[in-house]
Amino acid sequence: MVEKTVLVDQLKAAVEENGLIGVTTDMWTANKRRHFVSLAVHYMDNGTLCARILTVSQFHEKKTGENIRISIETTCCKLGLPLTLLIDHCYFVMDNGSNIKCALATFKRLPCACHMLALVVKHTLQPQSQVVESDHGLDFVEKIQRIVTDVKAIVAYCKRSELKKQLTSSLRHIKDTKWNSVLHMLSSVLEAKDRLWKLLSDGQPAKNFHDIDWSAVQALIEFLQPFDDTTKQLEGDRYPTLHRVYQQFCKLKCLMTLSSNDSEPLKYLKRKDCSIYFRKFVFLTYIVLYVFLTPNSKD
Repeated sequence: MVEKTVLVDQLKAAVEENGLIGVTTDMWTANKRRHFVSLAVHYMDNGTLCARILTVSQFHEKKTGENIRISIETTCCKLGLPLTLLIDHCYFVMDNGSNIKCALATFKRLPCACHMLALVVKHTLQPQSQVVESDHGLDFVEKIQRIVTDVKAIVAYCKRSELKKQLTSSLRHIKDTKWNSVLHMLSSVLEAKDRLWKLLSDGQPAKNFHDIDWSAVQALIEFLQPFDDTTKQLEGDRYPTLHRVYQQFCKLKCLMTLSSNDSEPLKYLKRKDCSIYFRKFVFLTYIVLYVFLTPNSKD
């Protein structure tokens, strides 16, 4: 508790010196349906950007906006952070969940750029309501989903068998909470493809492996990689990132432009992505203005 008291004193000093601090909050569900909520703070201390976990606590109520708001306010008051400080001197970075929007309605808020990128990827990779004729007369996204399922099964097979010991590089699993784990899994399997081709014996895993359209896998990797690179640029907590949001958006917009050198699957993904990208990505005016107010912004 002593450390929390010191941290709260640092936050109050940061407010007096700089006027604002940043707060991020997240909720997740652990085993046995236990819900948790966290608060992290971001502030300047003697010219250094600091990121610290303020609290992690179990959340027992229904995840409504009102209950989340009460939890956040109660926790901060217990720590000695008055409500007026939260309202006047804090910016909350949040996802687009309706409950969290409701909970933070009275506070200054910023949409999380990384979460918006994740939404773009998620919706791009979802099957469309109507089948779109593409290279093989099938919706390419449905084809990709079958490929991801087959690759996931192959990775699981290699992990539980002796094959993993015969590979020179490790295979990556999919993590349900991270969209970019699909990219990492496909990249790791593509890197080990030639070796796997020799090691996989007759049977279902080998059949699935040999039936995979590797040009489609390559197209998906090429499509997802810029989103992963952009996320890495924006998720740093040891350096300012606000001025990078619009820069990275423009860079990604250029990378998603159709090129004559693109494969047909990649063209398909880019065309589908364009209809979602601008709708999901939200900008506030001062995010754009901050680019011009940052001296070292050169891009």
